[in-house]
Amino acid sequence: MASNVSTYKRRKAEAVINRIAEGASIRKACEAEGIKRPTFAKWMANEADKELCDQYARAREMQLDAWADEIIDIADDSSLDIEVKEEGGYEVRGEVVQRSRVRIDSRKWLLSRLKPEQYSEKRELNLKGRVDHGRVFDQATPLADWIAGIKAEQAAKQDVQGEEDGHDGTVH
Repeated sequence: MASNVSTYKRRKAEAVINRIAEGASIRKACEAEGIKRPTFAKWMANEADKELCDQYARAREMQLDAWADEIIDIADDSSLDIEVKEEGGYEVRGEVVQRSRVRIDSRKWLLSRLKPEQYSEKRELNLKGRVDHGRVFDQATPLADWIAGIKAEQAAKQDVQGEEDGHDGTVH
């Protein structure tokens, strides 16, 4: 009898995993198979069934790709965006368009958080190398010389102005 429970558990878990791989949320996949989510989580936490855990991990990767595909499908489906009026003309259904935008944005957000290396808009630039500080100081030397020259000119002007006023620059 214990083997039947194990076979039942495995069959149900694999059905949930297959639905996840097709893009269903864990909650909806569990609901569809008549399993409570905490029960499924407990099954996946049991690392004694490594093969089942590996299937689940692969399904989660496939789920992300399915969500990426859904973004394209949602964006391309405009069938409900416009209502053609009987008396002629049409009306844009703003609520439907907004709902599509929310569906796309929520999937993009999840993808960027769950698999940022593939789906994130943020790109990380990783530079490795060595900074030669001596070279930086060498380039700063002309600037320091220029500033020293300006200070010397100002001091000379003050000396000349002091001599013209009859002061020799000493304080009495």
